[in-house]
Amino acid sequence: PGPTPPQPSLSGLPGPCLPDFWLIVRVLQDRVEVYAHAQSLIREDGGPGAECRHLQQLLVRRVGEICREVNQRLLLQDLHDSHVCNSLLVAESEEDLWRSETPFHSRQRAPLPSDDYAADESCAPRGYLAALPATMQFVPGHFSCDVVWGTVIRVHSRLKMGPSMGVSRAIQALRSVLNAFSVVNRKNMFVYQER
Repeated sequence: PGPTPPQPSLSGLPGPCLPDFWLIVRVLQDRVEVYAHAQSLIREDGGPGAECRHLQQLLVRRVGEICREVNQRLLLQDLHDSHVCNSLLVAESEEDLWRSETPFHSRQRAPLPSDDYAADESCAPRGYLAALPATMQFVPGHFSCDVVWGTVIRVHSRLKMGPSMGVSRAIQALRSVLNAFSVVNRKNMFVYQER
């Protein structure tokens, strides 16, 4: 047999000039997929490939920021509508965990020696959260909002009660006024949405 004839290449064919860099974004029901392709290899020396890589990283970061903000808004709206705080928005404190447990659940639940968050039954979502697979993908408080403004209002010394006398009258009065805004699964948490 003789030598193989050369195969025709696509680069020699006339046609439209294709760009060196492609960035494809697919928005699906449960995720966003980003694909990038560059004709030239990505080089560390800051060549054209580095710019393509930077653009892809910038897009992925921005999509992540948008997804985080959308999740925060949905969780905040759910908090306002139901007065139940999702653990993805604000992690439960030890006191909240103890208050929400029933004797049946505490007897049935045993600590598991596992580092796998999804396999740990003690981290499993409770109640209406069972339908959300996101509670198994993110740690509690993952979508917490940054503090924009905060203040401390001190209770006047004459309104304070001694340590053995329980909750002060001022705190009791404050709780009764704020009762309409209370979050049912968090102690001392209230929700109000600006109109």
